[in-house]
Amino acid sequence: MLQHLQDIAIQTKLRRYNRKFQANESFIGIKPTMSEYGSFLKGYVSTNMSDKWQGKDIPIKGNNYWTIGPPTQTGNSSRFDPTSNLYQAWFGIYTHVGVDGKQFGLKDNEPDIELLKRLAEVDQDFWLKAYGDPNPFSRLTKFESRGHLLVDGNKAWLYYGEMHSHSDVGFKGRGYEKAYGRVRAEKFDLDTASKASLFIPNPQLWSNYVNSYHPINLKGFFTVIPFERSTVCIYLNGAEYQDNNKKHYDTWPLLERDALALIKSVKTPRI
Repeated sequence: MLQHLQDIAIQTKLRRYNRKFQANESFIGIKPTMSEYGSFLKGYVSTNMSDKWQGKDIPIKGNNYWTIGPPTQTGNSSRFDPTSNLYQAWFGIYTHVGVDGKQFGLKDNEPDIELLKRLAEVDQDFWLKAYGDPNPFSRLTKFESRGHLLVDGNKAWLYYGEMHSHSDVGFKGRGYEKAYGRVRAEKFDLDTASKASLFIPNPQLWSNYVNSYHPINLKGFFTVIPFERSTVCIYLNGAEYQDNNKKHYDTWPLLERDALALIKSVKTPRI
């Protein structure tokens, strides 16, 4: 009986959340989709970021569409496995527009990276906080232009960036409690065991290699696509880090091989 009531409460909250998300999507006017995933888990979670970004003085309404590494043998995502090429890796899309309905993040018809970098920094900080990091840290330290490309027929600016941050592996936090994890995992085609454990940073995967919330350097591509009033930003990254035995890892060179193909596969239909 108690579980039934909890399920009803979760579904009620989810319907409210989805209505708000869809309203946000309509306001932005872009509904992106991923058509290629490479080694990432097929499917994606949709997150309303408006309150988080506005709470950090970024005056936009925005959404985030993202995926992570597939389940390991324990059912937990490979993003929590320090021996995996997808440890701490992301593939996702930000969409946003100013709260006034005008374009945000461009200056003289070029992406304003000083503004746009804050989207990723705030997002990473909130994720770490949700996973129990007592001192979340995310600072973009390097950003280089890599020219232009076409994404779904639209001109896009490609950048390479690095962000000093922390890993999300730890023992506590709301980011992987049952309600959160179950709703998120429903977005992917998974077996029952993985749906229950996908977002849990199981210590079996990492405690023999790294400390909780250890330093990492996120390395990857950030692609900016301006529209008439909205902006789309596609991100894909790996991580550089050192384990407790001083062994050095850098997963970005492996992920970079398919990165441009995945970015170019993103569709950006207007709604």
